Amino acid sequence: MERIRKIAKEFEKKIEPKEEHLILKTLADPTRYHILQTLHHKKEPLTIYQIANILGKTTESIRKHVKILQEAKLIVRVGETEKGAHKYMLTPKGERVYRAINTILMSQAPTITSTREYPEITIEVKPRRQIISKIKKIIPIMPETILIIIGFLGLLAPTKVSIISRILWLMIFLALAILVHTLIRRIMETFRKIKR
Repeated sequence: MERIRKIAKEFEKKIEPKEEHLILKTLADPTRYHILQTLHHKKEPLTIYQIANILGKTTESIRKHVKILQEAKLIVRVGETEKGAHKYMLTPKGERVYRAINTILMSQAPTITSTREYPEITIEVKPRRQIISKIKKIIPIMPETILIIIGFLGLLAPTKVSIISRILWLMIFLALAILVHTLIRRIMETFRKIKR
């Protein structure tokens, strides 16, 4: 709200006081400013459909804003296409309003961005060797962990199986986990000896 008041004070210096309400009405929605900007830069009359395509908005939305800008006498209908679509362009008053808004926004931009402070973000990047060594530590315990989980799932499964069968299931998978653990350790030791 304070920024709008600041801009309104700047308008008093840049354009006539009776046009001030038009500028504030135009600034009430950024789409209206973008319509003025598009018509200013294209330097040729455009249809509502063309403006909507340039701004990436719906034609209904642009039509509503064009009506408001027409009522404020900032744009005017200047003709039609072969298909009957109306073409619009800036009026001299619309050109003055656009330039005043643009001047103020450009003069405000450096102060707005320079007052904001951004925290410094640091990202710790671990050396590739550290990552590989962690993976090497995790991989050997994965198969045995999976076997233990399967054993406990079998023990706790909601089926009509006797408790002895469930305990036997768990013991088989625990034995498999121990066997796999021993096998992986021996393989790892063999690879270490070969590397030396």
